[in-house]
Amino acid sequence: MNLLIKNKSTGLHRIKRLLEYNIRALSRDDMANQQSLAIPFRVIEVFTSKDTYASLINQEDTEKLLSLIWTHLVTKDYFVMLRNVLEKRVPEPYEETTKPPTPLAASILDMLIRPLNTTFEDRVTKSLILEKFFLQVSNGPFSTQFKNFAMPVILKSMPSNLKPSQILSSLLINDGLCLRMPQSIWSFYTFVKIIGSQIDSMTQTDRQNYLLALKHLAISFPEFREVSDEESDEPMDVRESIQHVDVNRLVTEILEVINEPKHVGVLLSMIDYQEVSGDALISLCKLCYSMIACDQLAVNRYR
Repeated sequence: MNLLIKNKSTGLHRIKRLLEYNIRALSRDDMANQQSLAIPFRVIEVFTSKDTYASLINQEDTEKLLSLIWTHLVTKDYFVMLRNVLEKRVPEPYEETTKPPTPLAASILDMLIRPLNTTFEDRVTKSLILEKFFLQVSNGPFSTQFKNFAMPVILKSMPSNLKPSQILSSLLINDGLCLRMPQSIWSFYTFVKIIGSQIDSMTQTDRQNYLLALKHLAISFPEFREVSDEESDEPMDVRESIQHVDVNRLVTEILEVINEPKHVGVLLSMIDYQEVSGDALISLCKLCYSMIACDQLAVNRYR
């Protein structure tokens, strides 16, 4: 740490390399037990904490240092590595829970959320962290550990000061024409679960951007297709069946969120908003069409 005081650039470089090494060490197969994982986790915890640097440099320099550290880590697949550890080392929960099954599970989720809880004056850094978080965390398919444990904890632990406008501005580019998330059902699920729950606190501009994002993601909805008698008699691929059930479960939960009365009311209120853009109204129509196309009873079920 003395090197950080004498030569900031060299000290910062070494801290970055140390952290990157320990993050990659977590996902190595030869890390056979929780005891061997304790040291890398402790190193990451210490060197990404403000308290570590508080006695060495002033607050402004500390924030700049952590900004550079987190920018480096998230571009080196930080969230991917932690999710890999979660899926390899944490037992599968039978149902959704926010209670960590092991102390290791609690540590993993704490480190997963930590970049989001860190305060950055630099908007570029915050935007990059949000972009990488949604991009890497929502990468499918989901494991049981991620679906039943990580997602409930993420929803519960999202920082209260993290506004929908910050998330939407980091994910939408070119005035909403493009979305920095793959058009997959897993991305759709992650986005709707996290952002949809904050629809009450959205401004009118946020709601328009939210609709634009939903339009991009709704493409991932599977279209309803009746199975013929000949197809139903064919042998079933077990692996395909399991994956299909998982996707259907995600689709059902997405539809449940979108069709909550409060959610529907907010989306429909956009029609009467005088300054609503044509793109937002088109997005609403495309979202409705996609929902109808994936369920033959949609007209009877949906609001």
